[in-house]
Amino acid sequence: MYGRCPVRRRSGRRKPSPRPSAGSPMSDVVRIAVLASGGGSNFQALVDRFQRADVPDREVVGVIASREGAGVLERARRA
Repeated sequence: MYGRCPVRRRSGRRKPSPRPSAGSPMSDVVRIAVLASGGGSNFQALVDRFQRADVPDREVVGVIASREGAGVLERARRA
């Protein structure tokens, strides 16, 4: 058989990835990374807000700064 491949091709569609159910460990905490360029006042507001008891399921896990000496990096070290 020339010119044809015996293997069926996929349709190109992907099945949606399964979403975690409400009780699964993956859905317990929303992990957030912050992009920043300045002193970090908005970063600090997020950290302060997420540490309150009424927002227990959010966590800032990373900071990416646009410049090496950005003040947000020091705030992140202290948080």
